[in-house]
Amino acid sequence: MSSSSSCPFSICVQNGNVFTAVNTDQFLDFPPLEYLIRPSDLSLGPEDTQQLSWATNEYPQLICIPKGPMVYQGPLLERLNYTSQSVPIVETWRGHFQLEEGLQKSWYELQQMFIDISSKLYQATPYPLGQEYYPFPETFRFLRGHTSCGRAVACALRSRDAFVPLIATMKLFYHSMPHHGAETHPIEVVDWLIGQGTHPEVANRVSEVLWQFGSPSRGVLIDPTKVRFLDYIYKFCSNPPLGHHAKPIPVWFYWGPLPDQIAAAPAVSTSCPHVFTTSPSYQ
Repeated sequence: MSSSSSCPFSICVQNGNVFTAVNTDQFLDFPPLEYLIRPSDLSLGPEDTQQLSWATNEYPQLICIPKGPMVYQGPLLERLNYTSQSVPIVETWRGHFQLEEGLQKSWYELQQMFIDISSKLYQATPYPLGQEYYPFPETFRFLRGHTSCGRAVACALRSRDAFVPLIATMKLFYHSMPHHGAETHPIEVVDWLIGQGTHPEVANRVSEVLWQFGSPSRGVLIDPTKVRFLDYIYKFCSNPPLGHHAKPIPVWFYWGPLPDQIAAAPAVSTSCPHVFTTSPSYQ
């Protein structure tokens, strides 16, 4: 691995491939190029969204996933604070197991609340078409019965993990609202949500979730030739709108194999393109 700090971003040659980084000078052991979280790959579950992966156009919200283990605390998220040992599974009749009914209802209400908030934020977001919701928590069967306790526990935990990309969607949409720029103040999310018909208590609690979630962010790997939302990444990576509650998001860009002529050059940085000046606009 080699690196240089003579340009306005970090640059690295790893295993013969060129990477640049914004908002970080760390270069990790990156996953293979085919490691993508996308709708067509059913082998990857909600827990996999919390691992560093390559960005896809379908799930841009994964850039907002937090670094490190998810902490379920606060008035809204504490209801998700369960492990495989503590999640309440009940046997409704012989050989039939499900998540405790009161918790089922609580999780479903939380899911619907976040979907409603996401929808309102999206309507104010000039985001390119093609973005999709990650499958909602109920997709992973926390509302259904199962033929074994172990299966019920597994489905409950996968459903819990699916709340993470749903929260990331809310944060992405808020980041992408048209309130960016060095001379502009961020939109006050509480007042904005109340103005959209959200109950004040819900607006305050959701804003707490957004402030606490994903700071610091895990970051994302991007192949600029395949991702179409580069301008949006630039906006909220360079100017996080949540003030002191947010930190810049690490982004690593992949530029392909290192050409022989670059390998022979005295400074790799002189041969590396700058994504924010060479990428096309998708606004």
